[in-house]
Amino acid sequence: MWSLRFPARKGTGEPERTAGSPRIAAAWAGGVLLALLPFGGAAQNGAAERLQEFLAQTRSLQAEFRQEIHDASGHLIEESEGVVSLSRPGKFRWEYREPYQQQVIGDGTEVWVYDVDLDQATVGDMEAGLGATPALLLYSDRALEESFDVKSLGEEGPLHWAELLPRAEESTFTFIRIGLGPEGPRVMELGDAFDQHIRIAFERLELDVRFDEGHFRFVPPAGVDVFRR
Repeated sequence: MWSLRFPARKGTGEPERTAGSPRIAAAWAGGVLLALLPFGGAAQNGAAERLQEFLAQTRSLQAEFRQEIHDASGHLIEESEGVVSLSRPGKFRWEYREPYQQQVIGDGTEVWVYDVDLDQATVGDMEAGLGATPALLLYSDRALEESFDVKSLGEEGPLHWAELLPRAEESTFTFIRIGLGPEGPRVMELGDAFDQHIRIAFERLELDVRFDEGHFRFVPPAGVDVFRR
């Protein structure tokens, strides 16, 4: 997977950010797994069965999200929020609005990462850039269980939980857990190779959204430095 690097903001003490970072990797995986979820699946089925059915009843969606990243010791190291949009097949827009603005946009061919306040954007081939992440499923007709060991974890409160364990050794994530409510995904949890834990909560989920033609297309604003990988 190619890496998109952005320098830290001067005087903030923030580390350099990359597209291989948990934030960007979660954007890719989150958008893709939302695409795979069978919204409206039979209520009597367990969470794993609902995932595996892949009914393809929903072609697009939009939701607000709140994301937390915890280190291996459980300490909160980053909070962010924004809006995610997805249109199958192969298009997604993960827009971070707080605490700083950043956009990850896949148009089906390329992935753009645009850091608004740094006036920098990086673009690369979508399939090559996603490497062994779950995003490759956007380009594959393989069944979900061919790339993941999928199992139901049971119910916790109003959510039915499923766990996906990547079969590929080089996967970006060690596990992916999804909490499903009646209307679709409510929570996604991911563990990465650095023992960091990412939790994404979704709210105000809208299905079958009609997006403007340019919603998943990025055109660099004037004055933005563009780097190609």
